Amino acid sequence: MKKLVLIVLMLIILPNFVSAVYINQVLYDPDTSETSSEAIELHNPSASAIDIGGWIIATETSEKDAVIPANSIIKAKGYYLVADTGWNSSAWRAADHEEKITFHNDNSGTALKNANGTVIDAVGWGNPSEIKNNMYEGSPSVDVKEGKVLLRKKDSDNNSVDFVEALPDFSDPNSIKIVVNVTNSTGNVSSVKLDVDDDSDKKGTQIRPVSGGKRKVRIVAVASDEVSATFLNQTIVLNNTHNDTYEGFVELGHDLSPGNYSVTVAGSKLFFEYLELLDFTVTSNKIQFSTLPGKEAVAKTNAVIKNTGNVDLNLYLEANDLVFDENKISADNLQISSDNENFGDLDETFVLNPGDELSLYFSLFVPAKTRLGSYRSIVSLKGERV
Repeated sequence: MKKLVLIVLMLIILPNFVSAVYINQVLYDPDTSETSSEAIELHNPSASAIDIGGWIIATETSEKDAVIPANSIIKAKGYYLVADTGWNSSAWRAADHEEKITFHNDNSGTALKNANGTVIDAVGWGNPSEIKNNMYEGSPSVDVKEGKVLLRKKDSDNNSVDFVEALPDFSDPNSIKIVVNVTNSTGNVSSVKLDVDDDSDKKGTQIRPVSGGKRKVRIVAVASDEVSATFLNQTIVLNNTHNDTYEGFVELGHDLSPGNYSVTVAGSKLFFEYLELLDFTVTSNKIQFSTLPGKEAVAKTNAVIKNTGNVDLNLYLEANDLVFDENKISADNLQISSDNENFGDLDETFVLNPGDELSLYFSLFVPAKTRLGSYRSIVSLKGERV
């Protein structure tokens, strides 16, 4: 009785084990040669290797269009490629077995059978009334375009649901795929724009810099596929935000020279004018002295000026007399230096390029008869374009 139970269990388990192999993709209408480029790929998704020696590829042309050699093994999670004699192994991996195969391009199908002739899997394409019954499962898939394959996406025993049209991919499963699209076509982009204009009264697009920072400008593209942008040899990723809309940002630094520029999106150029910005900042704006009458002193603090615009800057200073009640210390007694060593009169001019910083140090001579007190003044900094 125990032997009988064991035999019954084996009969139940064995078909499930064998049926683990299925047809993964079929190239039945190649765009090169009809006699040397057709192929069918099998896949073993199970965790065990399977011997498919003697198995058969049946087509409308022949019930034994190709016979897989004895002792052919599909390893666990592996693939097995059967292709026409003369298979193009320079474009794809070498076939595991080459033999003349003849698929029909329209209203046809193919079946994978084991050595006993039992159908393990089948896929058909086109009109079911014109396809042999054992050449498809459920409903046949649609015909694919020349050069495309039927690629399995699921396994529900219904070809119309399980297979989709796709580009062929017979590469080695253990390889790294490298894809390079070289094109000058912009056909997949229907519109593209820069989402800004800081001077609507002027023709074209104008963008105003941000003092000391970066101006983020939105790029909006409507495209049928993923696109990216380039600006000054920098690639900008555009993310899909809604349906066929892609968006990204180009960042324009405050020190980018004014002038005409362009952002390129899939071959389309978006031109804009980057406007002039004349600006600077003072990071230390309180200068303090502590000294005796008749002495000269250097301030305990200094001022730091930075050109936060995008044009070269001539910087000069103007000062009022220092005042305490009705008492004064002449502004002529103030001197400045950029190195805290060589001091000169306030009428000295400094040139700052965009992004440059300048440290200014102050010295003051207090006349001997100056009344004691706290004297105050304002030093004005003015900048002009070089």
